[in-house]
Amino acid sequence: MARSLILYLVRPSITSTIRDMSRSIVDQIADGRTDLVFDYVAGGGGATSADSSGVSLIKWCAYYGDVSAIKFLLAHGESLESLA
Repeated sequence: MARSLILYLVRPSITSTIRDMSRSIVDQIADGRTDLVFDYVAGGGGATSADSSGVSLIKWCAYYGDVSAIKFLLAHGESLESLA
């Protein structure tokens, strides 16, 4: 009984972690995790990448107000013209 209770208490955090891992990093950025821009580009993703709807990473960073991520994308090949 105690073991079942422990597994039940731990399970929600494991489930959310697995769910986040199955979502693409670009989708997570579009959902507000603009901090992941740094990992995405460092892992080989393009600074000029866009989500499945065609919205660029820099637009998502601007939408969420992440100036550090915007500066990072600009330093890695993105341009301000992409915001137009």
